[in-house]
Amino acid sequence: MSKKAPLFPALLLGLLIVLSGCSEKPLPAGQDGLSSLPEGSVSSSGPASSDMEKEEEGTASQPDSSAESPKESSAPSSSPASGGQSAKQDESQPSQAQEPSAPASSAASEQETVTFTLSIDCKNAVGSGMLNPALNLPPDGMLLNATAVTCEKGETLLSVLKRVCKSQGIALDCDVTGYVRGIAGLYEKDCGANSGWVYSVKGAFMNVGAGAYRPQQGDKIEWRYTCTYGDTLS
Repeated sequence: MSKKAPLFPALLLGLLIVLSGCSEKPLPAGQDGLSSLPEGSVSSSGPASSDMEKEEEGTASQPDSSAESPKESSAPSSSPASGGQSAKQDESQPSQAQEPSAPASSAASEQETVTFTLSIDCKNAVGSGMLNPALNLPPDGMLLNATAVTCEKGETLLSVLKRVCKSQGIALDCDVTGYVRGIAGLYEKDCGANSGWVYSVKGAFMNVGAGAYRPQQGDKIEWRYTCTYGDTLS
């Protein structure tokens, strides 16, 4: 018994040494390379990776300016309201190129027409005492006072006389050549063998029928009834 006793303690001590060698002693705080670093940091092996992560975070947090650039480039230079107003102003204001056209067209219209004065009287017949009492003629013998008339350039006096008499309700009788036989019911030879209707232009009696004469600008045309030669002279 005395020989086995020293062996047991030695085995126990060797077992404890083996067990203690297999276990790891905990490192004190601040020696593991992790616990002493601030929150959000990484181990000493990765400062560069920390910077890369920060750059990636910054890139993700910043808005993509290139994505907005198409919107900026596609935006209209002016608002629709201002554009509409400018369009309306352009429509409401006539162009300078159109302004001179009005006088030109007016001048062309004036060249295509002529204006003159026209009158009709039978004063000599009324004062002759030879009229049929049934004729209803004005006492002063004026069937049409001097009236401004506008006609197309080149239109005949006969055509104008027909239109004026119709508008004034004055009866007119003439042949195809433009010879006027009667006006307002007063005919040729009603006041003598040489009586009848004649007309003058600016005081000069014409020897052509009304169907051949074309009024000119500023003419003064007078139709008169003559009873005897010379009584129509002014």
